[in-house]
Amino acid sequence: MKFTVNTQPLKNVLSLGVIKANISKYYYTSNLIQITANATTLRLNHVSNGIKTQMTLHGSGDSQDETTILVDCSIFKALIDSIESDTVVLEYAEGGLFVITDSSKFTLSKMVDAEGMDIDAPATSYDVSDVHDITPSVWKFIKEHQMFAISTSNNYLVYRNLWVSENDDVLAGDYSQSLFAYSKHPTLGSTCLLPTSLINLFVALPDNSRVAKAGDSYVLQIESDSYTLLTEFTPKYESDEKVGSYNAPVIMNMLKHPAESAKVEIAPVLKFLNQSALLTSNSMDKVVILKSETDALTFTTRQSEIALPVIDAPEYHVKFNSDLLKSVLSNFDAEEISIAPILREGVAIGCIFWSDSITMLLAGTTA
Repeated sequence: MKFTVNTQPLKNVLSLGVIKANISKYYYTSNLIQITANATTLRLNHVSNGIKTQMTLHGSGDSQDETTILVDCSIFKALIDSIESDTVVLEYAEGGLFVITDSSKFTLSKMVDAEGMDIDAPATSYDVSDVHDITPSVWKFIKEHQMFAISTSNNYLVYRNLWVSENDDVLAGDYSQSLFAYSKHPTLGSTCLLPTSLINLFVALPDNSRVAKAGDSYVLQIESDSYTLLTEFTPKYESDEKVGSYNAPVIMNMLKHPAESAKVEIAPVLKFLNQSALLTSNSMDKVVILKSETDALTFTTRQSEIALPVIDAPEYHVKFNSDLLKSVLSNFDAEEISIAPILREGVAIGCIFWSDSITMLLAGTTA
């Protein structure tokens, strides 16, 4: 079987349907792409964590019979991206796939037997009355300023996801570090948990994309004159087996902005933390003490100190891990932020940091 297809539409649909960041050695099938051709249609299927995608293009095949092969999706996408000819021919062979251009011929090995492994296709039915906009710029903000807080620990699996609510709350956090980042953005209209793969998908989508509810999943369809992309993605839910509660109401209650706070510029603090890191030789050197007085915020390590003037700040002191504090401050999108203590029986156990667009919480350390 030989199938001829226009190169540019194939490049375009692969850029939407195969997201490099979602290809993982920990999710084997994400490394595969299933390529199926008949006399008139080329169909590409790819899956990653929580996502099923089908890409369909029209072209010309030399057989009425349907032929399928599974190849490495990263290599296939990179190869197609490098082709400059107007058309490309995909020729199915016993042990692989030939990719033929005007002047070149490349061979991709067959990864597995297509008869023994069929990649799941996305759902085709959905609720047209339950539709939501996906704004890539919103998800780009979330990825750049909140996803750093996502847990990588296997002890609290629920915190390895972004939590979003039907009320547009967006919360990322690491329970083991007592680190949380919160913002308010329209999302999917339901309370659910989103793995990193879904954030990568939303960022990669074109503007004005819309998704429709399909049971516990969502379906996205993008159509052009030359291709159709159909994607089904499935969030996780706290009611799912082995997921558990995110305890979001408790966390968000702790993220309320106190009446008393101090405003400070981020740049001098980050510069101080970077300079202090040059002198770090052991774990004790990673402790930074924040002392707040009415007219100054003082940051102190074993080797260095900086005092920044403030106005009417509450009085308290708290210890932080300097790496975590640096991570919090460097992920703000503002030059100036507000800082206030989290108090328990009058003692500061951490701080809340916020700008106009995001609020973060970091607990102190006892080291």
